[in-house]
Amino acid sequence: VHIIYSNQDLETWRKQNAKTRQEEKMIRAFFRSKEWFWWAYGIGILLIVLQYTGIFLALQLNDWYGNFSDLVQQALQGNVQENSKNSVDNLYSEIYKFFSIALRQCTVWATTITLSRFWATKWREAITVNYIKLGKNKEIEGSGQRIQEDPRKFAEIIELWGLNLINSSMTLIAFSAILWKLSPGVEIKYLEGMAGSLMWIALLTSGGGIIISWLVGTKLPDIDYDINISENYFRTELVRGEEDKTNYASEETLIALFKTVKRNYYHQALHLFYFEFWRSIYAKFMLVLTFIVMGPGIFRGLITLGVWAKVTDSFAQIHQSIWLFIDDWETLTKIRSIWWRMQELEEQLGNK
Repeated sequence: VHIIYSNQDLETWRKQNAKTRQEEKMIRAFFRSKEWFWWAYGIGILLIVLQYTGIFLALQLNDWYGNFSDLVQQALQGNVQENSKNSVDNLYSEIYKFFSIALRQCTVWATTITLSRFWATKWREAITVNYIKLGKNKEIEGSGQRIQEDPRKFAEIIELWGLNLINSSMTLIAFSAILWKLSPGVEIKYLEGMAGSLMWIALLTSGGGIIISWLVGTKLPDIDYDINISENYFRTELVRGEEDKTNYASEETLIALFKTVKRNYYHQALHLFYFEFWRSIYAKFMLVLTFIVMGPGIFRGLITLGVWAKVTDSFAQIHQSIWLFIDDWETLTKIRSIWWRMQELEEQLGNK
């Protein structure tokens, strides 16, 4: 067994293993198997339909925000008359509409989350069963832990990120259309009269945030990969030492292995510093973006409170859908690292 004592050894080992990567069995085991066909595609399509339904209800809520805000603005301006459209009865009617939409939205969301957990567990089952069959009578370093832990982590992350990726794409399309229609309210130099200016601002700031985050965090997946590999070797040496203290787990070997683990964590902390700085700056900018874009129109009386509410909600929906990829970048880093490790295990299972 090759013991990794330094980051240089780790880098060499990783490059050697990366040379022979095959088509990922983790994909074929689930999506190209008759056994899992209905789970992979039937339930998968149902999840997409549920996500679409959730976006449709979110659009209804966006309309409600606009109508309700206009109602409140008219009340504040004193334009409320008894038995008129803006009466107290109408207020309660709007609140009833809100709960009607919100209840359906919550039901769809809870159903989607529950079904996605079953779907992700089935994917893990397909991967695990495939690995067990391939690993029969084969001795692979740390295979037991890797077959159990990596598919588990993979399924947990896919459960969250798979749904959010679909939801983010649908949200971006749906609410971009709303921003296109509301763009005439923009009163900023160089943007006045531009068709769909609000949509382009939302896409530019959101897409730019992802691209910059990807560039700033480009080294994080490699570092997380190194951490997991070095931790695996350290753990393996400890386990072997429990069974054979003569040949394994000597003080010198354990200290050398842990030094590699420690260096990798220090390396990660340093790279996370500037990523956290960028993420914080981006979050603060997005907080004031709507005020920068729509503020002049409000103070000039060119847009109503209802339009303001719809634009704010649309920006919030788009920002929230994109923010997942920035705020939870460590999870994306982990899934890329897990993907690499599972590829290497597949190569060993297939080539031994």
